Amino acid sequence: MTGRPILTLNKGTPQIVGNKSGDNYAFPNLITVDPVTADEIWENNGVLNINGGAPSVDQNYAGQRTNFNPVALPSASGTDSLAMGGGASATGNTSIATGRDSLSLSNQSSAFGGSSLARFRATALGNNASAEGQRSLGAGFLANAASNDGMAFGNESFAENIGEISYATGNFGDPGDVKYSTYICRGATNNANALIINPDGGTINRMILLPETFWGFEIDLIAFQKTTPFDARKVKLEGAIRRDASSNTTLVGTVTTTTTKETAGATTWSEAITANNTDNALQIGVTGESGHMINWVAVVRIVGTRDI
Repeated sequence: MTGRPILTLNKGTPQIVGNKSGDNYAFPNLITVDPVTADEIWENNGVLNINGGAPSVDQNYAGQRTNFNPVALPSASGTDSLAMGGGASATGNTSIATGRDSLSLSNQSSAFGGSSLARFRATALGNNASAEGQRSLGAGFLANAASNDGMAFGNESFAENIGEISYATGNFGDPGDVKYSTYICRGATNNANALIINPDGGTINRMILLPETFWGFEIDLIAFQKTTPFDARKVKLEGAIRRDASSNTTLVGTVTTTTTKETAGATTWSEAITANNTDNALQIGVTGESGHMINWVAVVRIVGTRDI
């Protein structure tokens, strides 16, 4: 037999085809071989030849010598990486790619499932799932976590904004045209100036509506003074917001406050929900009190749809 042996079998013990290169392991489609008759597995121009034995993929073909053409072999080129499945590629250091044509393209990223894709320390779980935002998680068929720190769960779910947790079980025609999403916004004040609180706690990344989008929202907002006398405030707000095909973003009707709980020292603190027509975003503004260190935290729940 021509070519080169890539695995010599020990009689009496079932074997699995594998490839080891340094500290990186790459496994092609698994092939079990009858150890009673097979002696070696040879590779010749990309074709696996089983010497004296028989491969078993869907069923056994005992007593035959067979040439087997697998899909492209996996590649684990990153340090301490792992790739399993035909065409799988783990290029980042300590990255993992499992499933046919899965891609793990950055350090510490993980892709599990056929044609899954992960970058930037992100994790993709499920066939065709993708996690391309930094530290993101996409789980489910065609789930897409496109934003930093975003999470998309369920069939064809889509998380487009930073820190968004999005859930879906399908769509009207395109991924992301149906969603239920949650955000956690935060900020801190020590004066009586208005502050916009955002999902990343900063001043730039906002809850942005894509063109032709409508959201209904509920917001649970709390405020807590970190020092004596530890004053506190909690409100619940409800409303709706839409964006047209261009950059016209407006509230639909008025935002209502359904509950308010507060201590006597927090009665001057306030909040305002607005539509940011420049950034096309839902915006939460808060105002505290001079000389009082106050933490503000808001949980925003959105049910949304859009025309794609």
